[in-house]
Amino acid sequence: MILFALVPAVSVLAGRGLQGAPLDGTTAVGLACGALACVAQGRSARPTSGTPVRSGRGTGRAATAPERVR
Repeated sequence: MILFALVPAVSVLAGRGLQGAPLDGTTAVGLACGALACVAQGRSARPTSGTPVRSGRGTGRAATAPERVR
């Protein structure tokens, strides 16, 4: 969930903006880690060309009569 990487970064920026404090080194490192997490999550969510898209609803074919009896 990209939301877990985005919310802390936005709250830090909003808090620093309200306080008028400049960004220090640790804040910059935290924001960079949050950005990397967003990029990693965005890349893992995309299906690759060799991966079949699955809906999670079975095999995608109708069951024959003997298969329904099992």
